[in-house]
Amino acid sequence: MTRLPSPYRLTTGTALHLLAANFDQWSLESLPASRCWGVLEAANERKIGGGGAYDWLIAQTLVAAGPTSLLTLNPKHFADIDGLTVITP
Repeated sequence: MTRLPSPYRLTTGTALHLLAANFDQWSLESLPASRCWGVLEAANERKIGGGGAYDWLIAQTLVAAGPTSLLTLNPKHFADIDGLTVITP
């Protein structure tokens, strides 16, 4: 949220406030520590780097947590993720 172009860019404090105000009732998930190296090695094998590495980590965390669908405006980075259906509005 802080990478929006001017004049829409937010301060980190404003971004944090908006996240907390809108998502504090949701549960947070993280990738189990036992899977971290495997996920990084798989990203390396697929030649995933840069911003795509963050999306890869998000997708792998999602798959590990159980959901099978992801709603995104950036379907390109989430294509070809086993066990994940990508939905674009």
